[in-house]
Amino acid sequence: MARSYSQQQRASNTSQKFQMASDFARIPARRINLSKASAQNYKKYRVKHNKSWAEYEQYRQHQTARLRVYRSKQTPETKAMYREKNRIRMQNYRQKLRLKQEHADATNQM
Repeated sequence: MARSYSQQQRASNTSQKFQMASDFARIPARRINLSKASAQNYKKYRVKHNKSWAEYEQYRQHQTARLRVYRSKQTPETKAMYREKNRIRMQNYRQKLRLKQEHADATNQM
């Protein structure tokens, strides 16, 4: 039974995918660049800006202006969604703080 063009194309794409996957498996682990943890990136960021306080202040002013423009251009629906996301985020944060404090109190009572 002869294959249609689409079946042939699909078979070809599948074999190419398997070929690419096997090629990826042969790459040595040391050549794959993994992203750094958030804590490491934040530490690097803080070290960079602690070296030059004036540069950091200039960066903060730029970011403040950029976000002010972004917020001013938001539609009322987007603003409502943004506020709701932040409200939930803060609820979760405060709940984590309460749990952490309760745990600290419980360990201190023992």
